[in-house]
Amino acid sequence: MKRTTPIVVSMLVALASGGCSLTPAPRTPVAYHDLGQWSGPMTGPPIEALMIVPDPAGPLWLDSDEMHYRLTYDDPSRVRRFANSQWVASPLQMIGARLRAALATRTARGGTLADIGVPGDYWLRGTVEEFCQVFDGSEKSRGVLRMRVALVRARGHALVEQRTFTAEVPAPTPDARGGVVALTQALDQCVAAVSAWVAEAVAQPPTGA
Repeated sequence: MKRTTPIVVSMLVALASGGCSLTPAPRTPVAYHDLGQWSGPMTGPPIEALMIVPDPAGPLWLDSDEMHYRLTYDDPSRVRRFANSQWVASPLQMIGARLRAALATRTARGGTLADIGVPGDYWLRGTVEEFCQVFDGSEKSRGVLRMRVALVRARGHALVEQRTFTAEVPAPTPDARGGVVALTQALDQCVAAVSAWVAEAVAQPPTGA
């Protein structure tokens, strides 16, 4: 029969007296966020066209479900990731869905579709350059969105116009949840501006008409 060594006995006594457990500590659950549903009113003239709106392009770090932030006071060019907060889909997918939903409320004919092979009157192609929570201090942050959008006439693939839309909204709390609120509001500001711009551009007669 083997004898228990003094070292093993000491370890067992320490675990029992300290209430320790060999079971790993539970991990913090991941919080999943989305941007909610578009509920903005239809304002301005209707868009008399069928719009094809694919999901926008963007950098690889925006084509995932990770939530990111920057610190302006500590290596601002570095994109960091929240450990316990994620999006339910990539920002590029959610922004594309938001644009389609908003423009659909203003289309009097046809509607707004993703790129599913259906011919349309116009294509709205976007590139998201920034969609991130930016911390200017440990207790101060903002949601920043910058998006370049091109309106292309399907017939002849002619570029009608291209613009860059930006928005910055202070976050109500200096955490991922506050960032979601700020980024949602920033996106809705840009989407409203894009919708108004598209309606105005589509209403203009083609060049040379």
